[in-house]
Amino acid sequence: MGKLQKNQSGFSAIEAILILVIIIVIGGVGYYVYNSRNKTDNTLNTTVQTNTTVPAVKYVTISQWGVRAPYSGSLTMQYTIDPSNPNSVLLTSAQLVASDIACNTDSAKFMITRYHADDQVVGELAANGGTAAQVAANVAKTQYTYIGDYYYFGTSGPQANCGTSQASISAQQQTALAVDAILQKLEAVK
Repeated sequence: MGKLQKNQSGFSAIEAILILVIIIVIGGVGYYVYNSRNKTDNTLNTTVQTNTTVPAVKYVTISQWGVRAPYSGSLTMQYTIDPSNPNSVLLTSAQLVASDIACNTDSAKFMITRYHADDQVVGELAANGGTAAQVAANVAKTQYTYIGDYYYFGTSGPQANCGTSQASISAQQQTALAVDAILQKLEAVK
């Protein structure tokens, strides 16, 4: 009963241990590669999220009127309500005011005026019709914005030129462009 045959199949204890060691090594390498890849993916995802963060939007807000406009320019915009007309805002920039003392007067500031549809328009736009709705129908869309019950009209330039230095002329041109952009982007405050 008890003799072993020479061609008996099967594994010896050493062969079984050797196969077990190979499986453990392959498993360990696989685990290392898997964890390394996940760490790299997480680092890349964090980097992408950090680099695609959208900067907060800055606004020029005319709180008395409940309107605002997104503004990304480099000028520091300032406004005051016209003391003689609460439906007119006088706009300027800190850079324009600093460029020349003559640029710090109300007559040197840019203006946005709001009207109800049936209000009579005054000033340079009055030649385009009587009421705000009529004027809006006769001028380019770039000259006004309609929000809620109001038409907002901008002046085409400052009431009076201020300063003669190159710095004040440049600041005046940049401020005029900024005011035009603000007028076009006005929206109700949400």
